[in-house]
Amino acid sequence: MGRKLLFLTALAVSAMSGTQAEAQNLSSRSAAKAPAKTTMGFHAQKKGPVGQLMRAGSPTDYGTPVEVINEDFSLMTAGTYGQPDSTVTLTSDEISKYPFWINMLPEFTHQPGWGGHFLYPAGGCVATSYSDGGNLNTPMLDCSANQGVVFLEFKARTDQGVASQPILVEGAETYNMSPSWDQLGSVLISDVSPEWKTYTLKFYGAGPYTMFNLVKQQMSQDEEVRRVYFDDVRVYTIKPFIAMPTALPHTDYEGESFTAHWTKVDGAVSYRLNVYSKDVTGDDPFNPQTTVNYLLQNQTVTDTAYTVDGTESGKTYYYTVQAVNADGKVSFECPEMEVYDLVPPMMEDATVAADSTYTAKWSVVPSAEVYNYWAYYQCVATRTGKFEVTNEPLMGLQMADGSEITWSLDDPTFYSYDNYVIQPFQKQAGWIAKQGIPFPDCVSVDGFQYIYNHADAGLVSPELDLSKDGGKVSVKIDLRGATADVYNNDGEKETRTTQAAFALFNYDENTGDYKQAELIYDKNLSDSEFKTSTVTFTKGTSRSKIGIYAVYSPEHLYMRNLVVSQNYNAGESLNSPFYYGRYVQGNETSVKIPQFAVTCPITHKVSAVKTNPTTREQKESDFSNTKQVDNVYNSVAQVSLTDSPVQVLDGKLVVKGNEPVSVYTLNGTLVYSGKPMGGALTVPVQGGAYVVKTGKESVKVVF
Repeated sequence: MGRKLLFLTALAVSAMSGTQAEAQNLSSRSAAKAPAKTTMGFHAQKKGPVGQLMRAGSPTDYGTPVEVINEDFSLMTAGTYGQPDSTVTLTSDEISKYPFWINMLPEFTHQPGWGGHFLYPAGGCVATSYSDGGNLNTPMLDCSANQGVVFLEFKARTDQGVASQPILVEGAETYNMSPSWDQLGSVLISDVSPEWKTYTLKFYGAGPYTMFNLVKQQMSQDEEVRRVYFDDVRVYTIKPFIAMPTALPHTDYEGESFTAHWTKVDGAVSYRLNVYSKDVTGDDPFNPQTTVNYLLQNQTVTDTAYTVDGTESGKTYYYTVQAVNADGKVSFECPEMEVYDLVPPMMEDATVAADSTYTAKWSVVPSAEVYNYWAYYQCVATRTGKFEVTNEPLMGLQMADGSEITWSLDDPTFYSYDNYVIQPFQKQAGWIAKQGIPFPDCVSVDGFQYIYNHADAGLVSPELDLSKDGGKVSVKIDLRGATADVYNNDGEKETRTTQAAFALFNYDENTGDYKQAELIYDKNLSDSEFKTSTVTFTKGTSRSKIGIYAVYSPEHLYMRNLVVSQNYNAGESLNSPFYYGRYVQGNETSVKIPQFAVTCPITHKVSAVKTNPTTREQKESDFSNTKQVDNVYNSVAQVSLTDSPVQVLDGKLVVKGNEPVSVYTLNGTLVYSGKPMGGALTVPVQGGAYVVKTGKESVKVVF
């Protein structure tokens, strides 16, 4: 389970869902802030897993209990049920360096380290306030034994004559109160009544500093908050009869089938596999009404993989596994693995118009919300030596909506886009500035978001073939770092200038993601002028990405004049993106081929995208087949007619007429521009392959 940045906020869930959560929206600098004292819940920005309320069965069916803590609150002798003693102070901000969570006076519990707010003794139990709610949290507990499966058991009740009260129960691994916590999940219990009830909850993923939090707080506008009593809080793990398997990500997704995987368990003679979908209704994020629809239930499997057939393409499924030993004892059911996937689209034949424009089309993918479309032109090295893979000045940029930029380096903005797609670009589409913002003559990424909000702040390339010359790649760029005052771990003030981290990422077929292969720092940037920084990577592959990130200081890293180069042999080629359609609605898009690519072979591909409504994480399918755009040269005449304005006469390139003339190599490099005198112009170029543009005509000529 990956660590997530903890935002200690009130019990509210951000209503951000759908792909537009990733759109180019401006946001200002704001760091996660410490909570006000009335904040009683701990929640990450992304919801964690859901804990399980055990209403049937017993944890002892799976093994032997191992006690972690058992608190009966018998030292809270003041007050009574129905009349808690509100004059007794149970907490203090002076007893630990974490006063929000570890604040209960040690004389009131058998083990120190408890915490809470708006709590009062009630004759051997603890009560929240009458109408303001409250929370009770355990100490940090070592629950890491026995695969991190932990049980929280407690009793709860309300006052007589009070309607049932909902409470929220949360678990988190705090890593000894580190800045980032792992959320173990939350459970809403809605039936706390005037009669004592014992509740048992199961959580996965506990560690050596796990904490649980029982919260009574208003859950809806209509709810009337009333007092809740807690007693006999017990935390324990189970030494299992047989270990629990771990579900692994699925493979071979075909829409109508996928392959589920899990780890091998010593002593297991078989496994029980459950595969199901869910129907979730209701608007309450803490109390969704969920119906489980089983596709497979307790399916006996003797291997650690199983191909599941009969699924619906694009639909979300889940699977869990239990191990079974020779005595018939079963393990705990492992945490569910989500199958949230998309089949790739299929590219169809493009429709080519007569003005270097074509319409790209692809198949509709079930459950896809939008599509990412890429078009490439093939540029060929005409000679052996240095070949520019990328040459982007990163100047003359626009805002994401096409508007002009109103700030400068002397008067910078503190807003940034989560993902700013460089626009306009010179030749290579798809460079994205994460936490980026355009300036009049450069682009910036904001180190503030990296330092304080743990968000990547960097300029990231599209996927490129960097396998030439054994993977040796040169990256040259002009950089300038802004300066900020920060406080180090000793509380001392330092003035820091933003540094740059250059990273090379290569696609890993096993994980289906990019893996960092090299990392190089430039720590010597200036805050007053641009400096040219050059780094060399040596591990480029046919599927690589380059990233240039702001580090060290919570300030801007300014970038311009980006050149990526490799040594090519004459005739070697690069498929470079000239069009990036991000989040295309529907299954087609119109593409205008730029002049530098108009005579080059054109290929394209597309992927499908949707956003998980639970995690708000984006899922992108594999790419479609890469397909060539046929007949794209229809608008470019070949030199063969005597009436063409472009001709080869006596081995020389001649352009007739009075319109300005531009001559390009096939990879789009301008080699000559001029204007005819007297109705004709002899172009001073050597024999080769060129595109000649004169007036409204573009002509490919080889001589």
